Amino acid sequence: APTPDIITLSKDIVEDTTPQLGGNLDLNSSNITGTGNISTTGTISLTNTTTDDTLLLTTTEDTSTAAPVFTFKRNSGSPANGDYLGQLKFKGENDADQEVVYAKITGKVSDASDTTEDGSLIFTTYIGGSQVDILDINNTTASTVTIKDGAYDFDIASHDALGKILNRSVASLLGGAKHQVVPSYYATGVGSPDEIVKIVKEKIVEGYPRLQIKVGGRPIELDIEVIKKVGELIKDKGIRMAVDANRGWTTRDAIRASRECPEIPFVMEQPCDTIEDLIKIRPQVSHPIYMDENSTSLNTVILAVGRGIVDGFGMKITRIGGLQPMKTFRDICESANLPHTCDDSWGGDIIAAACTQVAATVKENLLEGVWLAAPYVEGHYDEKNGVQINKGHISVSQKPGLGIEIDEKKFSAPIFSF
Repeated sequence: APTPDIITLSKDIVEDTTPQLGGNLDLNSSNITGTGNISTTGTISLTNTTTDDTLLLTTTEDTSTAAPVFTFKRNSGSPANGDYLGQLKFKGENDADQEVVYAKITGKVSDASDTTEDGSLIFTTYIGGSQVDILDINNTTASTVTIKDGAYDFDIASHDALGKILNRSVASLLGGAKHQVVPSYYATGVGSPDEIVKIVKEKIVEGYPRLQIKVGGRPIELDIEVIKKVGELIKDKGIRMAVDANRGWTTRDAIRASRECPEIPFVMEQPCDTIEDLIKIRPQVSHPIYMDENSTSLNTVILAVGRGIVDGFGMKITRIGGLQPMKTFRDICESANLPHTCDDSWGGDIIAAACTQVAATVKENLLEGVWLAAPYVEGHYDEKNGVQINKGHISVSQKPGLGIEIDEKKFSAPIFSF
């Protein structure tokens, strides 16, 4: 057998304290263990093919001090107000195989001044195809919090709390009340012509300045008969009529109703199902079109206003996301000179007070009215200060916050308190 070569080292082997990789490091399913610090420049990418933890931080320290700690540090040479400090992004794909940041949490410098530093934490999600900051926690949290999709109650509660802290009404926080009494309106159900006539006569006596007549879901001939009879009843009485189909008319029905009632002034509120339907009938009807159910976001409102699709809105506070986005909606409508309502689909004293407070900040010629569920329900959360309709109008409370004091015994225990 051949004799192996013998390698003779002329110097001692010295440990390389700065080893470098000329390529990728393949662990071959093994682990890297050790103590000390790791410092690197560049991007670290961890890929996991299971649903187990991709990154796990563990500490064995046993005091009450917070640990383990995950720190984001922006070491800026010129820190300034508005600097973003770091983000946690939650990324996925859509059905077009495009990457989308569906949600993120962002830290931000609000005030970089020494000894008076302020910071904010912003929670952002995708809603309706756009990124929306749904929660901004900062030094004026209660006046800037905006919650969407079911958490509007937090937005309303925050405004109420801030108003009571500052001894100011919610209307004051939203820009100031323009009037102390706001008009309400009454909404009928879908009924026979005789049933609706009976209700309308009662509401005329009660002093309502606006009536909303529900139609749809039946032969259009019946709806047209109702419109004509109501139109005759309120003629020359200074009462406005909205005909609300709740998306229940076809485009054919909407066009026919408008063309067969040319002399009767009324608003067609959400006559058809989709925005595309509204665009289709827009040039073929002679009555104003208001958007209701389709106005699910500020983006949609801006689209409808910008394209001239509608002449006004039936807007619900909980649909748009709360009082803060409702304020933005109000300002958009004012800039475009479009009237709108301030209401909701149901609710007790809390939502009634919220609707009334924001309505008080709307210009008189643009306020279509406030719809309340009060005539349809019994009892109040605030028996003394509950919102009331008197002669078709509502007095706006001047008390701090929403102007009501809730009987907490009528509610279950709070989810959290602070």
